[in-house]
Amino acid sequence: MKIYVATSWKNTRYTEVLASLLLDDHEVYDWRKPARESYRREKAFMWDALLHDPTQTTPEQFTIALHSLDAQVQLHRDVDALVDADALILVLPCGKSAHTEFGYASALGKQTYVLTEPDTIEAELLYGLAVVVTPHLALIRDRLSEVVW
Repeated sequence: MKIYVATSWKNTRYTEVLASLLLDDHEVYDWRKPARESYRREKAFMWDALLHDPTQTTPEQFTIALHSLDAQVQLHRDVDALVDADALILVLPCGKSAHTEFGYASALGKQTYVLTEPDTIEAELLYGLAVVVTPHLALIRDRLSEVVW
């Protein structure tokens, strides 16, 4: 199964989730790896390579950065991987981009799963689109293994 894991650069569980899914023989898109394009980027895409402070930038600066070659390559790479995926796992905590990816995957009819933090979760109505919402990665892995393709 092809799986897209949506989360934040800051999420410490990403590596664990990725490794577990690979052990289950899933094909997992790793957006943290650099694009295979041979043009000039050898590092994974990060906004701070284009913007002084990505959290405090002007709309004009953001628009220029968004239309840069690096941003466009990553955007198309992520969208292609989302379209190609069979399922998406949203790993909390995460930000706007990961939540947008969750919504896009849901709209495409993909199976979606939400892996919450162990102790608390902020209520979100659209998490109801997910097959399961749980703090237990093992439960998501079990549900993925039940899917027949």
